[in-house]
Amino acid sequence: KIRRSLNFIILGNMLGSFHGIICGGGTTAMIGLATELGANDLAFGVLAAIPQIAALMQLPFSVMVNRTHKRKQYILTWGIFARALWITFGLVPYIIPMASATVQLWTIIFLMGIAFGCNSLVNVCWVPWMSDLAPINIRGRWMSIRDSILSAANVLIGLFVAKLLDTLPVDTRYAIIFVIGGIVGIMDLCCFGFCEDAIG
Repeated sequence: KIRRSLNFIILGNMLGSFHGIICGGGTTAMIGLATELGANDLAFGVLAAIPQIAALMQLPFSVMVNRTHKRKQYILTWGIFARALWITFGLVPYIIPMASATVQLWTIIFLMGIAFGCNSLVNVCWVPWMSDLAPINIRGRWMSIRDSILSAANVLIGLFVAKLLDTLPVDTRYAIIFVIGGIVGIMDLCCFGFCEDAIG
């Protein structure tokens, strides 16, 4: 069961890397979408600041997780909800087509704040869960193998995403790329549903 769980973690982390390369405040896709919607220096500054501000929420979340030990439940609810929000990012111009580009941009920024806030809870749950799950006698070796796989995968995924952005139709590329990013992000967290919920 532990070996199966560790394999699912690596699969989930690869999908998570795919999600991370597309989704975030400083990714090529987000910068491109924001630029298309006429983002100014303030908007870009907010986009860059949101992940850092959201990280502060890990402090109260860590207290809550330590008391409840519902790590798996939080990841499979709040985490999946946060990833699902990313599906809507590129669709905002289609969901509220009559709104100005400025309103569309700040709608995306608002959704991004929610997504990163929920993701802070996922981060708090993930680290202690993996520490409890990976046996101490193989933890270092397993982490090294995992990091090596992810490093190679990140290069390939980055090139693939760049190719998609270059080849997809200009008028729909951000809608398509963020739908892909949201879906693989959900798949990432679903992998943790197959992992043992070890409590140290």
